[in-house]
Amino acid sequence: MDDLRLKLLDRMWQRWMQPRFERMPDREAAHTWTIQQLKLLQERRLLPFVRLLCQGPENNRPLLVGGATLKNPFVLPAGFDKHCEVLAALDALGVGAAVGGTIVPAAQPGNDGQRVFIYPHIRGAGNRYGFNSVGEHRASVNAAACELARIRASIGYSVGPNKDTPKDAKHVAADCLSAMRAFRALYRPGKDFFEINISSPNTAGLRDLFDEIEELLGRIREGSRSLFGQHVLLWLKIPPDGMTDAALMRIMSAMHLAQFSCLVSGNTTADTKLKATYGITDPGGVSGQPLFELANDVLARVAAFNSDGVDIVAVGGITRPPDVAAKRLIGWPHVRAFGVYTGLIFEGPSLIRRSLRAWERAA
Repeated sequence: MDDLRLKLLDRMWQRWMQPRFERMPDREAAHTWTIQQLKLLQERRLLPFVRLLCQGPENNRPLLVGGATLKNPFVLPAGFDKHCEVLAALDALGVGAAVGGTIVPAAQPGNDGQRVFIYPHIRGAGNRYGFNSVGEHRASVNAAACELARIRASIGYSVGPNKDTPKDAKHVAADCLSAMRAFRALYRPGKDFFEINISSPNTAGLRDLFDEIEELLGRIREGSRSLFGQHVLLWLKIPPDGMTDAALMRIMSAMHLAQFSCLVSGNTTADTKLKATYGITDPGGVSGQPLFELANDVLARVAAFNSDGVDIVAVGGITRPPDVAAKRLIGWPHVRAFGVYTGLIFEGPSLIRRSLRAWERAA
């Protein structure tokens, strides 16, 4: 019965959804359309049908990752549900955790011009969104409308600074804390988390904050204690670019000192040599298969330097189930979960269950 449902899901994807995407020359419009369809499923109370079609036994394997009890180890990273509009639908699809955002304090449009690029021949994607956001207030209203009490998946809130915020530890920490404050009433202790995003290549000066990592993480930890009156689960996302051994050891030490509980490793590259290897001339960051080897190199070194036992979510280049098994083996024993976004563009929602099966087989 489970295999029949997977085959039906694949057939629906291949016959109806994928051709629709391919006919849309504007890739950002395809992203927007997908969010609209998921939102429609929420509003029309059709999520029980989605859950029946998309979920199986492997979707219900609770585990502790970075202090949060996830429904399963599949994490949908930030960047898909940018405005926290379809968290309930993502839960119905069967993810273990869904990360909304990145959320910034004030609404901003992001970068101008074409912002999404798809490279089917190499199973890759590019984007230069630049933290387009409805702002912290609207995003929190959207999240509340998803009826979080009914959601079994963990929810992560990716937070970052506005474009015009000075890119130093003091000001960026203040922006992150402002966005966190907006979600204070929605945060579910032991289940949800906040992810600090200073890894995007599409906001000028953002990645330079790794030069002030101790101060930044320390300010956010202290500020979160004041805001919430309790220990809040904090995760950090890092890029695969420019990560020397010294830089990685410094990051791991800073996380330990500031009591950050999870590292999300290797999400998007802006490496010009790597992009040139694949003939990519579009601006912005690249994800998907071209990123796989670079992200794996960083993952292996992060795991080797992880003397404090920080949990790791492995991301970067997962487009097929065997990629999940590779990530688990490379980062063993610290890799507790994995993140997939670009792979869903090419494989559809059945990739969630197929990836979870591959994860279990690699144990």
